[in-house]
Amino acid sequence: MIWDSQKIKEFNLQFEGKDVGEILRFVKQRFKRIGMLTAFGYSGIALIDFIREIMPEVEIFFIDTRKHFLETLEIRDFYRDEIGLNIITIQSRLSEDEIEIIYGTNLHEKDPDLCCKIRKVDPLLEVLPQKDVWISALRRGQSPTRQKLNILEKDGRNMLKIYPLITWNGEQTWRYIKTRNLKYNPLHDKNYPSIGCYCCTTQVREGKDERSGRWTTIPKLECGIHKHNRESATKEH
Repeated sequence: MIWDSQKIKEFNLQFEGKDVGEILRFVKQRFKRIGMLTAFGYSGIALIDFIREIMPEVEIFFIDTRKHFLETLEIRDFYRDEIGLNIITIQSRLSEDEIEIIYGTNLHEKDPDLCCKIRKVDPLLEVLPQKDVWISALRRGQSPTRQKLNILEKDGRNMLKIYPLITWNGEQTWRYIKTRNLKYNPLHDKNYPSIGCYCCTTQVREGKDERSGRWTTIPKLECGIHKHNRESATKEH
């Protein structure tokens, strides 16, 4: 099937508001090469639970920036080693010593966009062509850059992306996690609703959007992994 703009529009009209399981079962039937990308935030944990039941064979990719909180790595290890999910860790080809030699120390402070590119985007670009569609746990309520996303779309890299939880709000997602008794990153209980690298993540004040604790000293909301289509999402900072 050729997923042109009309076909994508029809899909979104059909599946807007549909059950997450129904969306994923459709994906499983229509696509052969399926991948999921996650950093094991709470939305990712909820989606992983659906993946585990519906398509446990799917490769789940985690980008190790070498700057993650220990708690994040422990959650990854739990779902890989204890639950047995097919989790694949990828990282930059450059070592920490090479990054420092080439770009100097504290790159995340001097040029956070470049730091994200080296540590996150470049490793992702190496695996993107391996799949026909990528599943992600993005939700519209997470930040302004995600408010206009559709369930299925071709992103800014012309890759098919599907967001089964796109209509869920935070309360609904947490209710699912607690009802299913799913293990999640304990930093969420310490006012870290969105967890990235420890050098670029802070606690969030009550009333602020989930991603307001990321890159708090600069006007940056996305790391570059999710290159949203300008026609369907707010332009990235």
